[in-house]
Amino acid sequence: MITYGGRVTDAWDQRCLDAILVRFFAPKTLDLNYKFSGSSVYYAPAGDTLKSFQDYIEDLPLIDEPIVFGMHENANLAFLRQETQSIVGTILDLQPRSSGGGGGSSDDEKVMAMAESILEKIEVTLDIEEGKRELFELDHKGREYSMTTVLKQEVERFAKLQRVIKSSLETLKKAIAGLVVMNEEMESIFIAFLNNQVPALYRKVNTFHQAFFNCFLGCLSIPEAAVFLG
Repeated sequence: MITYGGRVTDAWDQRCLDAILVRFFAPKTLDLNYKFSGSSVYYAPAGDTLKSFQDYIEDLPLIDEPIVFGMHENANLAFLRQETQSIVGTILDLQPRSSGGGGGSSDDEKVMAMAESILEKIEVTLDIEEGKRELFELDHKGREYSMTTVLKQEVERFAKLQRVIKSSLETLKKAIAGLVVMNEEMESIFIAFLNNQVPALYRKVNTFHQAFFNCFLGCLSIPEAAVFLG
């Protein structure tokens, strides 16, 4: 299957495209009353002059509705949200950085303070062996409850994220001090802190819901929690 000049190789992408294209490339599209969507806006006009086709095209919406592709209206909401985040992210990346003139703190000082504060308060560890016994009770057949399994998985993910945060912030502090090179990964964390966003590295480690980050930082009582709520 060829689209936009390139080949679609992913099986799920091919399946999605097949489901969409069957609306447009099928014998039923030759029926006089056939509509390409439930909105009755998209159809093959029965004109006999070039002007009639041009008029129909000119009257089409400037922004196509998701329904014409067989998608729910929520698809448009997700698209608009993604576009908004992209625009806002670009604006934040282009904003001038503070050098600390006029008595204010520089960006380096702000990020250094955030990193030190988080490292100081992130020493909290979750040890299953030290957890409340009632959280790990077995049923009458000696099996773990489903919520116990979920809890153990979340503890493991928490510990994994915690190790990444500690390691990255220690490296970030050294990079700010000029002891190591400020590579692309450290720079992305640096910028994310300044923009009150969750660093992409942390999202990559665990793709859980935003609420987990909120709960994680809320339990630590970090004043700079807003840094991660972007």
